[in-house]
Amino acid sequence: MPETVTVTVHYLFRPGMEVSGRQELEEFVALNRAFSGCISSVIHRDLKNAASYMTISKWESMDQFMKLLNEEHIKLYAEKSRRILIKPFKVQIWKEIDNH
Repeated sequence: MPETVTVTVHYLFRPGMEVSGRQELEEFVALNRAFSGCISSVIHRDLKNAASYMTISKWESMDQFMKLLNEEHIKLYAEKSRRILIKPFKVQIWKEIDNH
């Protein structure tokens, strides 16, 4: 049975792009949630910086997450992010070691 993976992505929006950036991020995450293999995907906002967001997504397997990366909406958001983010989004992939 494949192991689940958790993916975190950090986004830092350009000044003045906080509201529209959040809307675009919500639409993007909704598409990810609908993708086969996505268990959950939640958006978090930094309490001290309204331009800083993080998504935390849980996937049925690394293979399922990797398939997502070939989807057209991923490519479109990556292009769009050059305009709305201060720096490229940071992706980290985590393995759960204790689920107490």
